[in-house]
Amino acid sequence: MWRWPAFVLGVLALLAASASDAGCPIARSRYKMVHDKQLSAGFYPKKVYPYSSTDLAGFIHSSNSHQIYWFYFESGSAPYVNIYSTTSLLDRNWRPPDPDNLGKDKHDGPLSGMTIMFADRTYLFTIDTPHRRSTRPEYLLVRELPAVLAADGTPPEHPPLDFFKFDHCAAPGALDF
Repeated sequence: MWRWPAFVLGVLALLAASASDAGCPIARSRYKMVHDKQLSAGFYPKKVYPYSSTDLAGFIHSSNSHQIYWFYFESGSAPYVNIYSTTSLLDRNWRPPDPDNLGKDKHDGPLSGMTIMFADRTYLFTIDTPHRRSTRPEYLLVRELPAVLAADGTPPEHPPLDFFKFDHCAAPGALDF
């Protein structure tokens, strides 16, 4: 008889966890690559340019190399959104990249330009550049990531072409992986 309350509490805890994940704002969403858990990704609240269509930046973290690759979003051709590498947004001396280089494969970060796609739980791709009021995607896909990390990664890495799947909701203000 003593097991019944423990079971009920366990079910309530699971329901609360799934409800909190469903309500996770995009800026606190964290992802793990499905077949290479050493790579994680997430969003960070940052408006790179005053005239930008987004108030988010993104990152990819490698547990293997301990690198954090930062990038900013620029509108692309649906369903692709362009992402451009930049230096660490956490550096207090960080400045936006030269706006004359926008839309070109020039950037101030270590990685080449790539495209990212966002999908919901049913793998339906969205076509909008993400912003803080966006619905959190369940999946991210960066098609060029394997080639770019092999060519530009420090050190070179060789991940599979794979989805990042939502993993958890970070605490407010936390940069966790």
